[in-house]
Amino acid sequence: MMKKLTILPGLALGLLALGAPAHADHGLAGQGGSAGNVLSPSTLPKGAFAFSFGLGLAVPEKRTDAELAALTADHIHAHAGDYTLTGVLGLAYGLTDRISLSASVPYVRRDGLRAGVHDHHSTVVNRAEALGTVSGLGDVRVTAQARVIDWHGGGLSLVAGLKAPTGHTSQAGDNGELLEVEHQPGSGSWDLITGAAIGGKIGRADIAVSASREWTTTGERETELGDRTLVGLSLSRTLGAMAHHDDSGEAPHGHDATALFVEATYEAEGKQEIAGVVEANGGSKAIWLSPGARREWASGWSAGAAVGVPLWQKVGLSHPANKLRATLSLGRRF
Repeated sequence: MMKKLTILPGLALGLLALGAPAHADHGLAGQGGSAGNVLSPSTLPKGAFAFSFGLGLAVPEKRTDAELAALTADHIHAHAGDYTLTGVLGLAYGLTDRISLSASVPYVRRDGLRAGVHDHHSTVVNRAEALGTVSGLGDVRVTAQARVIDWHGGGLSLVAGLKAPTGHTSQAGDNGELLEVEHQPGSGSWDLITGAAIGGKIGRADIAVSASREWTTTGERETELGDRTLVGLSLSRTLGAMAHHDDSGEAPHGHDATALFVEATYEAEGKQEIAGVVEANGGSKAIWLSPGARREWASGWSAGAAVGVPLWQKVGLSHPANKLRATLSLGRRF
């Protein structure tokens, strides 16, 4: 049978928690065999290994220096960026036929960071300051996914895990000053990850619904980034041949196949808190639509690509609005 690549929770939830999922200047939501924003309820067979590599590009709406200066004059701590590029390497292992363990590590690059600043001389001058590019390893995530209910063509699974403070948190901007934690690749906090996924098949079509949340704690420099939530629906349709028995009656096997999919997701991040003070103009909510395609090979390899656009968003003035995002993925199951 063709071994379909499982959307690994370590990778899918890894990109979810990289940064604000609804902030295009921070990072993307999930990554897996499809766009990866929606987790599959499937788990790996006992003893099976899998790896995935995901690459995501998030582009925010353009903010001019004049706009940053104007926001600063209104005492809004605003910033902007050109794009965020995120690479995530994920590994998974089938502990049993019903429990999979996953781990992921991200590498983050944020290009063209700018922020509004006050200059206090004889008079107050509000202006935009270029902070440059920041890059480095992000926080490692380790998750377990347990398939708790099965039925013909579908199932329900639960996910739990931790994000460990392994990422870089001491990057400086072009001005030589330490960047704020929200711009760092890592957070310095231990965060709990929980989630659930349910799905099944309707003919050659697959449907999945999942929800996940990262419960943040206080990390580097007394900063707690807001809790992150992702709820999504995925529909996919396989165009290639399905698994079947050959004329000799041997075990079923599969062929190369292509699937088209679309994902609709609600993504939100709470307001960050620094030394007990909540950022009044932070936080974000967005509804994304992400169509794409996935190619699977009988050898166990899988590759996918997707483009996402926001259908609706409510983003705090500290952050620019979302424009678009794109994801590429590659995986192999053994």
